Amino acid sequence: NQEILKKYSVPCITLVVDGNHDNFTYLDSCTVEDIYGSKVQIIKENVYRLLTGNIYNIEGHKFFVFGGASSIDKAWRTPYKSWWPEEIPSNETFQKALNNLKEAKWSFDFFLSHTCSEQTCVDFFHYPSDFVDPVEKMISEIEYNISVNNPGLRYWHFFGHHHSNKSTFREVCLYEGVVKLVD
Repeated sequence: NQEILKKYSVPCITLVVDGNHDNFTYLDSCTVEDIYGSKVQIIKENVYRLLTGNIYNIEGHKFFVFGGASSIDKAWRTPYKSWWPEEIPSNETFQKALNNLKEAKWSFDFFLSHTCSEQTCVDFFHYPSDFVDPVEKMISEIEYNISVNNPGLRYWHFFGHHHSNKSTFREVCLYEGVVKLVD
């Protein structure tokens, strides 16, 4: 939210992953720079938007990013004012993500997203199995491809879309709180 970013300033670098309800008109207008081995957008000083599908090298660790989620309340929102269809990554962005993972030999340390896989929604949040969020479907396909192409990969997956704090041995829904990822 632009107003929040203008109001608050924190003495550190803040990395932002796309969610839903984001103002993509504004975000897409931000300056693009190469930081952490890939493209980011500069939202303001020390606030960087990590782009969906990219892999970033931060302090010796690889972070795969896949943002977005479907707004279940979009019928009550105004397009391009309180809801943007770009909250769902395009097929081109999804393919770019798969290509970047393939180029990285399906290896990374942390998966940062806004939502999670379909199965995690069922397991963590008791969603009905017929509920369809296209981004959760994309993440499910990404996780499947990772498991096939690098079955021994161990990584942490962080997301927060579901406004909850829950975790398993490798998945963390982090809504309120801060986690130190590395020393």
